[in-house]
Amino acid sequence: YNMAYSFILLLDPCTYALLLIALGTIIYGSKRAVKFSEAMTEATGETSNPNAMTKATALIMPIVGSIFLIVLFYFLNQLYYLLLVFVTFISLISLLYVWFPACSWVVSRFPQLDFVHKPIPKIGVTLTVPLILDVLVSIGLILAWFLSQHWIPTGIVAICIAICGIVFTRVPNMKIALLLLTLFFLYDIFWVFLSGYIFGQSVMVAVAVPLSDLSLPLTILFPRFLTPGFALLGLGDIVLPGLFLCYLHSIEVQPPLRGRLTYFRIGLIGYAVGLMTTMLMLIVLQRGQPALLYLVPGVFLPVTVVAYRKGDLKTLWDGPSNPTPTNHSEESKNVNEANIDIDLENGEGNVNTEMEDTSAGNIDNIERKPLL
Repeated sequence: YNMAYSFILLLDPCTYALLLIALGTIIYGSKRAVKFSEAMTEATGETSNPNAMTKATALIMPIVGSIFLIVLFYFLNQLYYLLLVFVTFISLISLLYVWFPACSWVVSRFPQLDFVHKPIPKIGVTLTVPLILDVLVSIGLILAWFLSQHWIPTGIVAICIAICGIVFTRVPNMKIALLLLTLFFLYDIFWVFLSGYIFGQSVMVAVAVPLSDLSLPLTILFPRFLTPGFALLGLGDIVLPGLFLCYLHSIEVQPPLRGRLTYFRIGLIGYAVGLMTTMLMLIVLQRGQPALLYLVPGVFLPVTVVAYRKGDLKTLWDGPSNPTPTNHSEESKNVNEANIDIDLENGEGNVNTEMEDTSAGNIDNIERKPLL
């Protein structure tokens, strides 16, 4: 019976739907990240990325994540409303950024609608029809998530948070990316597998399941087709490997790797293999899996081997020395008009997104709890 059930889960389309969602989020986030960096460079004249992660930041992040995880483990019910306010704010900022280009495109199809151009000096925003539409769409999605608690609006909000996590948190080279993912690799293994020996149960699973029950957009859920329940993927399992893949995409649009074998595609294939391995082990073992256990080797090993054979490993390891941005005036326009708390004059992006790194897993018979 267990073997038959495992086979059914393996064939379930929801497994492959989660894979496509994760890949699409990383691809779109990486492309928006490159355009955002080029727009910032065009606006400020500086080629350095102020949001680039440092070694100290990479070392601190797993520690902060561990503290946050323990706090949620013990005090999730008491901190729920504070967490709800924080997540709602992050969700709104993320939705505003992600949906602005689509709203601008829609308005551009109907030029007669673009009749509002009112500067608001106090907050540094020019009120336009695309911006108004963007605000309405974003608030509408927040209300849809908040009131319905349905997995579709919740998933849309979660995807937008993941995209902003990739765009606004950048790794400057492969060295920092390897440090960050190795630390979170150990973080994932400890909090999924080893924490049970100290806390009596897996802390990661104990936090992930209630968060999913509460419908907070910190995980992506997709309903199974062949059996009851949902499949689950944590935002950390998208964003953390996505940071390295975004770096690969950004370095490939600059010399000396421009036009060569795309390491971004190699990394995406490795990510897909790693995520499918996670799902397979989850189905076979019937317990939550630390996805980074499979994703980190999946994205790093093939890229490292190919780069070494082609003589590009040093360039990837140290990062580009002289970035050469291209002109993306439309994205620059989007940055100026959307003005999501970004100080272009000082070259500082103040949009920060934080998400809990939860394991890929399956949840049976989720009972939704009201948000209020």
